[in-house]
Amino acid sequence: MFGYEGGHMFWGDGLVMLVFWLAVIMLIIWGLGGLFSRQSSPPSPYTPPTEDTAAILQRRYALGEISRDEYLAILKDLHLPTGGRS
Repeated sequence: MFGYEGGHMFWGDGLVMLVFWLAVIMLIIWGLGGLFSRQSSPPSPYTPPTEDTAAILQRRYALGEISRDEYLAILKDLHLPTGGRS
């Protein structure tokens, strides 16, 4: 009566409950794995530009982004050679 026939209840509601709890446990493990995998990788360190500082400065001056006075002041601040040009 009511679906219980001689101990076979496991194959009905019991199996559904087992699958449900296994799915819940798998979701928890998957979520924690994703959380820890993102935290375990350190942030990327500073990567210097591919172009050297003097070349960047010369390009900005040539494009008119900075004035001659700014160009010479930055060269002096960064202790870069002036290249013999004035």
